[in-house]
Amino acid sequence: MRIVTSCTFCRSRKRRCTFIPSSNSCKECIGKNAKCSLSDHGSNAADQQRGVRRTLLPLQHTSISPGLHRGSMSSLVSLYDAPDPGLVTELVDIYFDLIHDKQHILFHPPTFKAQYHAGQAPPFLIWAMAALASRFSNHPAFASIPRGERGRRWLDKALDSFNNRSKDICISALQGTIVLGMACFSEGETAKDNLLSAQAIRMVQTMRLPNVTCPDAISFEIEVRLYWQVWMMDMWHASRSQFPRQLRFDERIPKILEEKAFYQLRRHASFDGSNTGPAPVLEANRKGLWSTMLPLSEIHSRVMHLNYIVCDQNEDPYDHPGRVEEIAEELLNWHRALPQEMRYLPASIARVKADGLLREFNVMHILYHFQFQLLYYQYLQRDINIDPDSATARERETYAARCKAHAIAMSEIFWAANSQKGTECFWSPVNGHLLVVASSIHLHTLLFDTDEERTATIKKLLEQNFTMLLQLQQYWPSLENSMMRLRAFHKTCLLNAEPGESYDMDDWTAQFLNRYHMPVEERQSTTTPSEELGGWDRNTLQSLNQ
Repeated sequence: MRIVTSCTFCRSRKRRCTFIPSSNSCKECIGKNAKCSLSDHGSNAADQQRGVRRTLLPLQHTSISPGLHRGSMSSLVSLYDAPDPGLVTELVDIYFDLIHDKQHILFHPPTFKAQYHAGQAPPFLIWAMAALASRFSNHPAFASIPRGERGRRWLDKALDSFNNRSKDICISALQGTIVLGMACFSEGETAKDNLLSAQAIRMVQTMRLPNVTCPDAISFEIEVRLYWQVWMMDMWHASRSQFPRQLRFDERIPKILEEKAFYQLRRHASFDGSNTGPAPVLEANRKGLWSTMLPLSEIHSRVMHLNYIVCDQNEDPYDHPGRVEEIAEELLNWHRALPQEMRYLPASIARVKADGLLREFNVMHILYHFQFQLLYYQYLQRDINIDPDSATARERETYAARCKAHAIAMSEIFWAANSQKGTECFWSPVNGHLLVVASSIHLHTLLFDTDEERTATIKKLLEQNFTMLLQLQQYWPSLENSMMRLRAFHKTCLLNAEPGESYDMDDWTAQFLNRYHMPVEERQSTTTPSEELGGWDRNTLQSLNQ
């Protein structure tokens, strides 16, 4: 339900509408001695223009049409324009359970939920959460709507509310740019995602986050998280699209507060009726999962940049072993520095699962293994000009083996997470891209390895990855880009008499690895198809091409 913030007269003339509560009319209508349409909305209009958001209160007397599950048009209107408060609450809860803190870190969940239930949460945030979460709901209201199609109208509603917000730059607007950006990306609208991301960066710079004079710990820690969230987002967007980075790593800015300590922060009612909380503690534990992940985003940016350099036709593609080894050593040092409780071990997994942080824990380890895959991917391509007995050839074989080992490790983490209820890996469509890259590496083993036990293991991993991709595709429309990548890569392998050509580091490979926000065209093959591919499981590849 869209909350009215301007009267009919002002909207028709595109004028700013300022509601005067004492006159129960807006300034323009008073001057024209006309009846103001906002007079029927009373205090809600005034609250909206002061920035006080009311979402639940206007919805409390609405209900879902009994015929909604039959998919009638009137039911769909009821679902999106007058949603049931219970359904909206369910979607907010799903958002915090499945997406928040896995894909982005924007809110203090207890505080936001309290604002939401008090009717004070900005509508654009509620509808954006609904756009992301509705695909996961089993509510009967969605029975006739495919999961991947449920978010579109919520997103349109959220964008309309966001573009008509009362305050251009504020914390809630910044949060809105990020959650709306993800919703746009999930619908394949990458241009809107880029624009919203640019707004987020400028808001952080304009507000000079985080404000070290902030007296409230919760507000301060939200600002810290928002700064680092936008910093990571800038890193990923800039590296995939080759944009200049806007935010730099600043050692003076406090790191992200440890997750459990952050969740346990609470506000308390004061004698004057206001809500207060503890003061910020800069020396608090800032060595949690997300704080530990920060260096991986910076390394990711450099790895992707290196891949662009390697794929540049004007440079020797194998003239960068020093850079590769330098980045690899940084990644290894990052992993060596992990405390025992953060390593991917059975005891650590059990502990974080008990704390409700297993998905966040998995995100960290998935990102770690993914950086190695991108870094070593270039070494999957064999160079016939190098003496196979030389030190260079042995080094390349070592790097290729490491690439495969990290692809296996990441695939196993994904499958382990997806095999347990409550830890599934559905939090982002980008997971589809990660699975596609790992699958292309597994195919290298299938093409060239003669060890039957290893190839049997790889076939199983490929089947599991494909199963997860099909599951993700049900939820995220933009997964079609990932599936197109997989099909294009498989088709390349099928058409090349020399399968090794599929791993040439060229512009197509750069787009395949780095530009996961874009579709890829079929790669041009320079050879003719061969009927016999020497131990290559053609049926497996053909089945994935259908």
